Amino acid sequence: PAPPAATDEPERTGDTPSPIDAAIDVAEQRGAPAGLVVLARVDLPADAIAGSVYLADAPLLFTDPNTLPTTVANRIDTLLPNGGEVIILGGPAAIHPDTQTAIEQAGHTTTRLSGPTRVETAIAIANDVLDRFGAPDDVGIARSHTITDDPTAAWADTVAAGGWAALTRTPILLNPTDEPHPAVAAWLDTNQPATRTVLGGTAAITPDTAEALGATRRVAGEDRSTTSIAIADQLINDTPTGYYLTSNTHPDGWTHALLAAGLTADTGQPLLTTPTTTLAPPINDATCRASDRMPVTILGPASVISHDVADALAQPCPESDG
Repeated sequence: PAPPAATDEPERTGDTPSPIDAAIDVAEQRGAPAGLVVLARVDLPADAIAGSVYLADAPLLFTDPNTLPTTVANRIDTLLPNGGEVIILGGPAAIHPDTQTAIEQAGHTTTRLSGPTRVETAIAIANDVLDRFGAPDDVGIARSHTITDDPTAAWADTVAAGGWAALTRTPILLNPTDEPHPAVAAWLDTNQPATRTVLGGTAAITPDTAEALGATRRVAGEDRSTTSIAIADQLINDTPTGYYLTSNTHPDGWTHALLAAGLTADTGQPLLTTPTTTLAPPINDATCRASDRMPVTILGPASVISHDVADALAQPCPESDG
C-alpha cells in the first residue's frame, strides 16, 4: 500500500520575528479574564521564568527595559478595558519606573515584584503567590545563571516547566548551580514545601546543591530536548491531546516557551523543545506515541523553529512493528 500522505505544516502561533509582537499575538488569543496582566523584560529570561506561575490567570507581555512600546501599552488597555492589575517583574533596572507610571496613568494598578538580584526577585514572586493563592505543596528549583559561554543554558532546561508552574500555581525559585543561595535556603526553611522539584540535570543544579536545599525529586532528561519530555510527562500530562513546540537553542526561544506556559494552562497540552533546525529524534518519537502524529503547535517564526522541523512534523509517523 502507498504510505500515508504527509499532513500540512503545523500551525504556528506568535509567527513574528519580534518576541514583543509574539506576546501581543498570544495575549490577544488568550485575553485577561481575571483582570490581570504580567509584564516582563524582553532581553533576559530569569524574571519571566519565575513569573510563569501567574500565567493561568494572566497573559504575559514583554517590554523593552527602558521604554514601554506603544503597541504593548495599547494591548494592556485592550486586555483591561475597565482598568486592571499589571504585575511588573523585576526592579527599575529591569523595567524602567516611567513604564510603571505610564501604566498607572492609563488607569491600571501595578504590583512590582523585585529584589536585589534575580534570585530575590523570584522569592518576591513566590511570596506574592503565597498571598494570592495560599501555600504551595511543591516548589520548582531552577538554575539562576549559566556558568558556560552559552547563554541559552541558563533557561533551556527550565522553560518547559513554565506550563507546570502556571497550571498548578507552583512557584519556581532560582538558585546558583553549585551552591545553595542563602535567601533560597531561608525561604524553603520558612515555608517548608512538602515537595521540592529540581528542574534539569546535574549541570543545571549539582547533586550537592539539590541535597542542601532538601530537594525531593529531580525532573530531567539526558539533554534539553529530553528534559522537556520528562517535564511534560512527569509534571504536566503524559497522555495529552497535543503539544506545543519551540526552540531550545535560539536566543529568543525562552520568550516563545514562556508564552506557551499560558497556553498549556489553557489547554493542558505541554511544551516540548528542540533545536531550531532539527527535530530531535526523541521529540519526533514523543509526538508519535499514538498511532498518528499528535497535533503540534509551533511557537515562533521560521527563524526560531525552521521549516525543516515543521516539515518533519508534517510527515506521517513510522508504522510500528506491533
